[in-house]
Amino acid sequence: MAVSSTSTSSQAVDDAPDGDDDDHKHLDASYLVNDPSDSEEETFDNNLHSQQQTCQRRDVKCGAVVHLSLDTRTFIDTNNVNHQHPPDRFGMKQKLLNQKIDDRLGAEPTAVMKVIELVYAEANLTDEEQLNIRLPRTAASTFYKKRSRRYPAHPKTQDFNIPHFSSTNNRGENFVIYDGNKERLNGRLLIFSTPKLLSALFDSDIILCDGTFKTRPLLFQQVYVLMGRYHDETIPLVWCLTSSKTQSVYHTIWKKLQKVAKHMQMEWKMAECLMDFERAMINSCLEAFPNVHVKCCWYHFVQALWRKIQKLGLTTSYETDPLVNTWFKQYMALPLILRRLIDDGLQLLKDTIPSNDYKYRKFLKYFEKEYIKRPSIDLWHHGNNDMKTNNSLEGYNFRLLMRFGLHPSIWEFLHFLKDEEALVSHLITHLVGGSGITSSTLVYSIMQCNIIVIGEWNYDVIAAAFLLFF
Repeated sequence: MAVSSTSTSSQAVDDAPDGDDDDHKHLDASYLVNDPSDSEEETFDNNLHSQQQTCQRRDVKCGAVVHLSLDTRTFIDTNNVNHQHPPDRFGMKQKLLNQKIDDRLGAEPTAVMKVIELVYAEANLTDEEQLNIRLPRTAASTFYKKRSRRYPAHPKTQDFNIPHFSSTNNRGENFVIYDGNKERLNGRLLIFSTPKLLSALFDSDIILCDGTFKTRPLLFQQVYVLMGRYHDETIPLVWCLTSSKTQSVYHTIWKKLQKVAKHMQMEWKMAECLMDFERAMINSCLEAFPNVHVKCCWYHFVQALWRKIQKLGLTTSYETDPLVNTWFKQYMALPLILRRLIDDGLQLLKDTIPSNDYKYRKFLKYFEKEYIKRPSIDLWHHGNNDMKTNNSLEGYNFRLLMRFGLHPSIWEFLHFLKDEEALVSHLITHLVGGSGITSSTLVYSIMQCNIIVIGEWNYDVIAAAFLLFF
């Protein structure tokens, strides 16, 4: 007996996101949330308040009909037609597959063919079932039509409206805290968070910032993430989709967050902001928070020096000559020694250059230009600071890639981001409840203690400290 469904629709208008008056407003549209099955029949008798269901076995010309109560779904009567033929087990299997596909397509914006193929693969069909059940590609057209009724088409420009179900989290809270499309932003800027996550951000003593490109929808240039150290755990708290990497964009992000903090009557507890060597973000952070210590990631510092070594053609010498290896690693360890020893350490490195080859001289000039004259030494010097890298954020970016995939559509991105917010919200509740230190945090703390030892060496053994550390 076929069990069929009716088509219903829901419509809601989303409130405009908190932002400037001329910001782009996201609106909602009407979407079909339930669709009728193409192969099922039913009629309703309003006088009897019943639902009529008809046997779908056309091949055996069965005309059996039953009536069910609309209120209680209990049996009322039948037309007394003999319904003793064998069930269509392949048809039933097909309906079960269709229902699973339909459920997943309604719950997530994953590509239609990907969902269909996953459901078919997970079904572990026998050879006989494979012979009698249609191929995945022949089922696609029906589900494409259903998907188009549930989700908007993938936009080709940034001028799209965000449906209500995509702009709120799983608890119905507004998830889009800023939606701006201005010339000075070089396009659209979207900022995502919730009051609970923002409260944790404002209470964090260290905030980490970094952008990633692989998980961005192609309509945007990057996904920019802010993480906070909250209750000794580093967690993502704000996500941004930016159309450029200009100082104006980053200034807008900080300005909006400051406005929200004021609205929530909260004070920033941030003492340090850790990021890479992106000048636009450095300047915007220093402008927004002049009393905060802005630090650049030690890992990015080492990575930049290594790229220069490779570019100068010194990789072989680095790998085979112990003196060259130690000399370059001493440069890499400069951010870890005491601040008052930096000048003496730099002079020591100049005096102990392992070769008069022009390549080493070029490295000296490069380091002086990029890390002495251009930025302040305080930007890359960490000394005994307990957090010297934003490796936790780099690791989180990798998690996003594994979860979101490469360049998801905007609807897929918003769907997965809502799941991320739910996980972070759960973690915050866990931390506030006093769960204690986690294993990952414990390992990170041990690693940081090993790094801190470097800053405690006397000047007489600086070189030995560099060597022992690496």
